[in-house]
Amino acid sequence: FITPVINSTTSYYAQSEYEFNIVNGGANDNTIGGGGYFNGNQYLIFDVYKNSTIVSAVVYADISNTITFELRNSNAQLIDDTTISVVPGQQRLYFNFDVVTGNNYQLGIAGGNSGLYRNNSGPSYPYDIGGLLSITRSSANTDPYGYYYFFYDLEVRRESCFSNVEEVKAVINNTSNSTQNIQLCLGDSIVVGTSIYNLPGTYIDSFLTVNNCDSIVSTIISIDSIDAYINFNNNQLEAVIASGPFGMISNYLWSTGDTTDIITPSTSGIYWLIVSDVLNNCWSDTIYYNFTFTDIINQIDNSYDIFPNPTSDIINITFFNPSNTSIIIYNVLGEKILSYFSNEYGDNFVKLNLSDYTEGIYLVQLRSEYGIINRKIFLE
Repeated sequence: FITPVINSTTSYYAQSEYEFNIVNGGANDNTIGGGGYFNGNQYLIFDVYKNSTIVSAVVYADISNTITFELRNSNAQLIDDTTISVVPGQQRLYFNFDVVTGNNYQLGIAGGNSGLYRNNSGPSYPYDIGGLLSITRSSANTDPYGYYYFFYDLEVRRESCFSNVEEVKAVINNTSNSTQNIQLCLGDSIVVGTSIYNLPGTYIDSFLTVNNCDSIVSTIISIDSIDAYINFNNNQLEAVIASGPFGMISNYLWSTGDTTDIITPSTSGIYWLIVSDVLNNCWSDTIYYNFTFTDIINQIDNSYDIFPNPTSDIINITFFNPSNTSIIIYNVLGEKILSYFSNEYGDNFVKLNLSDYTEGIYLVQLRSEYGIINRKIFLE
């Protein structure tokens, strides 16, 4: 933005917008199961967790047709609609339906004879789309969880976030020299006259006033940036601030929708995080972490230790327990001779007495929902 020529002190107000990436979800395509082209009036039912926009979806049409697509609330009252001409085959249609947090929305069509494809077997509800909304079922009376209607590979975008509105005041002084201190978020820029600045430093610009007087403006720019990364520790993902305004972080936003600095991952996959500060409401770049449950089993394996080994009676066992863990001791015949169970989260220490058993080799098996780890011990 470049101001017009100003002759008196003037205030301008600026605001930055963070636009979230589109996420995809729902049934990927119509190969999930059996089905066919359908002329009835049915719909998908979904819950919304965060204000979002249903941008588009893929449909499969039997014939050329003009169809009105509708977004309705839980009482079947129309919220928004759009009429689109379709051609035979697969195509992506754009709706741009805005939805706010709520339950049992309906995504469907107005009337019948659409000739759109639907599945009558194979769906796997619920379909979570980026933690923004979840398709919970269909409107089929006979089997709402056995049918999937019309809308495949949906594109959804979360409602944009906006910074605070900040005042930028252009002050006209009687003096010919002025200085302004500007603090920018990393990636933002400021326009001074015909110059654009986005790096820290001191910049000098000369202007010619309406009275043909030279005016020198010094602009001192500092950059507010946040450098963070995701660390896996004790079965949790935690946000670590590497550089930036330490102690001034105000917001955490994970791909799961969580807003704390630490989360517990529930499934394997790529998790992302952005953080902001309280100084200028500046946001970090998006941080990614590819989590797999092998991270947990490796942590358990590295923590699993038995000592002394060999032993004549007592063995000490240390291990990290992510949830529920059993320790089972077998003899060489595969017979279970001793077992121990722990539901104490974190580092565990167990002492077991084997003095009642004969000399030989025994298998000590550590078993949890994440896998099985075996160790041998020698009883003398």
